[in-house]
Amino acid sequence: MLMAAAYIVTALAALLIYLGAPNQGFLGKPLPKGAGAGLGGLMLVGGLALFIASTSALVAVFMSFVVFMSVWSLLPFLGAVRWRERGEAK
Repeated sequence: MLMAAAYIVTALAALLIYLGAPNQGFLGKPLPKGAGAGLGGLMLVGGLALFIASTSALVAVFMSFVVFMSVWSLLPFLGAVRWRERGEAK
């Protein structure tokens, strides 16, 4: 159960940090700095703590990075699909 919570919290942290970026493709304008980077960073630390509670520290850091990088790799493509579906592509 802790592992599933760690995955969800880390993925949401990556989403918040991504939505705070000026070039994100989901919102019309980025989230405020505190909401995007601040809350996302806190959630990232929380996700790491949940991973550490369920596995060893080294494995937890690795898993946290893998989840974060996977979500960050997927989000720009989802933003591009959403952008195209809204008819903004020329």
